[in-house]
Amino acid sequence: MVEPAKGIKIAPILSTATLGIPFSVLILRTFFLGTPKELEEAAKLDGCNSFTAFLKIVIPITKPGIIVSAAISFLFSWGDLIFNITLNRDQSLWPLTTQVYQAMGQYGIEWNSIMAIATLTILPVIIIFISLQKQLIEGLVSGSLK
Repeated sequence: MVEPAKGIKIAPILSTATLGIPFSVLILRTFFLGTPKELEEAAKLDGCNSFTAFLKIVIPITKPGIIVSAAISFLFSWGDLIFNITLNRDQSLWPLTTQVYQAMGQYGIEWNSIMAIATLTILPVIIIFISLQKQLIEGLVSGSLK
């Protein structure tokens, strides 16, 4: 059995990753139901098995929905302050977003620290949304049209 690296605990990572699963299932269900069954049947006639047809036909068609679901799940887990503070007693396991909470001291608020941490915290979100902007808009629009 592989021993995890020193200081890395898998339980907080898994618990945070499972937060977005119910919402992702609801989003992805509509995308998968909206895929034409005829394309999958045509792939099977061309010699693909069900798994290959799923990988080569269904996944590319539902790619915008998968990207939207992944982005929303990332935002759920990235900005969840209460969940991480409540379940992780070891402060070294708290994510970057909880550092804003720690910058509020007992005797006052350290505004310089809060603004620096907030800037560092929001940078990954901005980078993800700028790089995936086209796919996110396509996924949100295709999910609203029937």
